Amino acid sequence: MDICRVGCRVAGLLLLVVLLGPSCGGGSGGAPPFSHPQLVAANAFAGDVPTSATYVTPATFGSMLDAGACQLVTDDELAAQQAARAALLQQERAAAEALYASRMDVLNRHTVAPHDSHPAFSALPDGNWRFQVAPDQAVSLAGPRQAYQILADATGRFRTKENQLGVYNRLYGRLPAQFIADNSLPAPAVAASLGYAELLGLNSTIVSDWPDFFPSLSVAKPPGYPEEAVNEEGYGGGLDKARYATRTGIGHQVNFPLKYFVTSAKDQGDRGSCVAFGITAAVELTIARDQGRWVNLSEQMLYNRAKQAWEGSHYGDGLSTVDTLFQMTTRGYRYSWESSWDYNRSKMRIDLSPVGLYLRSCDHVSGELPYTGEHCSDTNHQASMVTTSVGGWTFTACVNPEADVPPDAGFRTAIGQSIMDPGVLGPAWAIAHLALDIPVIISVTVPVLSMDRDIVGGTNGIVPYTIAEPAGTGGHCMLLVGFVPNTMLPAGVTPSPGAGYFICKNSWGYWYGDGGYIYLPDPWVMRWSRGLFTLAGVF
Repeated sequence: MDICRVGCRVAGLLLLVVLLGPSCGGGSGGAPPFSHPQLVAANAFAGDVPTSATYVTPATFGSMLDAGACQLVTDDELAAQQAARAALLQQERAAAEALYASRMDVLNRHTVAPHDSHPAFSALPDGNWRFQVAPDQAVSLAGPRQAYQILADATGRFRTKENQLGVYNRLYGRLPAQFIADNSLPAPAVAASLGYAELLGLNSTIVSDWPDFFPSLSVAKPPGYPEEAVNEEGYGGGLDKARYATRTGIGHQVNFPLKYFVTSAKDQGDRGSCVAFGITAAVELTIARDQGRWVNLSEQMLYNRAKQAWEGSHYGDGLSTVDTLFQMTTRGYRYSWESSWDYNRSKMRIDLSPVGLYLRSCDHVSGELPYTGEHCSDTNHQASMVTTSVGGWTFTACVNPEADVPPDAGFRTAIGQSIMDPGVLGPAWAIAHLALDIPVIISVTVPVLSMDRDIVGGTNGIVPYTIAEPAGTGGHCMLLVGFVPNTMLPAGVTPSPGAGYFICKNSWGYWYGDGGYIYLPDPWVMRWSRGLFTLAGVF
């Protein structure tokens, strides 16, 4: 075993050892006979210890358990997690089928069977999908459980008074006074007494009239714009491939209102962590828009909390956008800087289902050094792992990274709103929000052909739309940052088959699309979006 594997934050562990003391839970200093109530045969780790684990003495291991600084990883626990995921899939499917009983065509479009005959898609052991977006680039896409969950969350939340009132308050607060007067829109205090149907009617009227308040696309670069990722507050070591890349497409030619508040493009690598990137991109943009601070926040810390603490799993990628936003608010989640926990793209990891871990998560890829960030382990959340031996048995645990990764950026969010009822409405709602400088998080089902890197690159970032295109087998999360109507397109750009193009920030690296951006026709969004969501605020 490679003791003190690259990627484990040894300094933090040693500090923790000093703070916790030399022994606990019985025994003395780890000398035989050492005993601890949790270090018994039933909790032993029978498989090969992950090479990313750091060996500590039994006394230190026991002290960390007692202090709540780590959690055991056992064979039984890993098996139970896999069984729980299978059960959750059936529960989420039943909930979605109940909501979509009258429009099963929509549900089926987003939860199709695998395209086994298509070489770009393949099933992963954790229930997700691998998309070979280009010969030299592959990404993990969320599996069917997240599809059912997001579709049900999008519709279920959209159809509530609470959600419609939140949407109305956000729109009203940013609408031009003349538009409010011309349409006799009630003040939020008055709207609070209305029912769901009345609020839905008000919001529908507003969004259908988006051309009446759509802004000029002539904006100036604000003071403080960083120009380069290294100038962002909280910038890490560049392991997330952050870049303000050169663009030549629609997003470069048009000065849309949020253009200079979008932070650097990043790369999620081979991991299914797109929800953390989509949400964090929205948070960073909101901070730049409201506070004039261009920041780089840690997607890794958010993904760790969502998987290790809130979901309680070590294996199985993918998150629900709505559930993550809800957990961030109710649990008072506060961000860390990217420099406090740099992202690991895990380009060499191997999904090993029988073990319930992702091996080689910290290994290097050709031309790059091994991961040297704050934590790394062969898990989905990548918290450091520690191991020890007692009585011939081996024990392994994941460290709680809050012990040495402080929430030093401090930003937190309020619960946002769902602005799409999939298959019924949505694109106009997104256009209206973007017209009022509100970014929109988008969850999509990836089609077979239109997001291929060569196709998107060949069209200068424009994703083609064909109504007959079959769906892919996985889900993805991105951020809509602007909209350009056909009437405002630069000369030479082929008009959208609908009203125009959404400007979308992706997390597949600055080499994808147009410097990390893609341009989505609004009919494409209507057909392939599983949900559209906004943030209520960042504090």
